[in-house]
Amino acid sequence: MATPRIDLIPPESPSTAFAEAQAAHRGRMGSIGRAACLGWYLTIALAAAGDTVMTGLPAASLAAVFVFASLAAFLWAGGLTAERAMLRSLLVGLIGLAAGVITCISAPPDSGAAAEFLCFGAMAMLFGILAAFPPALASVATQVK
Repeated sequence: MATPRIDLIPPESPSTAFAEAQAAHRGRMGSIGRAACLGWYLTIALAAAGDTVMTGLPAASLAAVFVFASLAAFLWAGGLTAERAMLRSLLVGLIGLAAGVITCISAPPDSGAAAEFLCFGAMAMLFGILAAFPPALASVATQVK
């Protein structure tokens, strides 16, 4: 004689609904979304290179390299979700801004180096904010579906 199977967790319990929502939240961008993100990041890199060429000072290019290398290290170490990528890019921008301001304060006043360090901090924060836009849009796109 077979005994009936009793499930302790109903199929629509809050824990399974939460797990399904988390699994469904990880969406993939299509080819158009990936191309738009790549274009956005290439535009930031070109803007940094253009600033370096026009001014002759490497602060913008160094800030772009700092932001993108830090983001790559953060995203390689952790999982890739849109929210994490967005928060990490803002964190990297804030770290770059703090580093630029601290080195500007420690540099001799009225020197070109102080201005260059401050420019690095401002550009790092700007590039961190700009790098946060594609993950933010990807996050919104997965929540709308």
